[in-house]
Amino acid sequence: MAEEASQIPACQRCRLRKIRCDHAAPKCSGCSKASAACIIIDPITQKQYTREYIHDLERKERLLTEQIEKGAERHQPGTVRSLPGTQDDTSPRDAPSTESTTTFGGYVGESSGLK
Repeated sequence: MAEEASQIPACQRCRLRKIRCDHAAPKCSGCSKASAACIIIDPITQKQYTREYIHDLERKERLLTEQIEKGAERHQPGTVRSLPGTQDDTSPRDAPSTESTTTFGGYVGESSGLK
């Protein structure tokens, strides 16, 4: 968790007060004591997010990862399962047809060699 905390920047309240942010989730201790929203700014997009929102996203990611791992344990190698409501159609989808219905008219361009 220490590695993850170092990737998330300090919250705005701690940054403005020039104090060390403990990066606790869902709120740092300074914001918890002040009953303030623990807001961080994404250094790449400059968008504001609450640390609680990021904590919820991380929790959902862990749950989904666990579900995937449980599904992989039940999946036996060499078997293919279809999703419910889908058909086992082995024909390629969006395959180009053998007939060309597109026609070009007029000037194509100098580099094409066609005029």
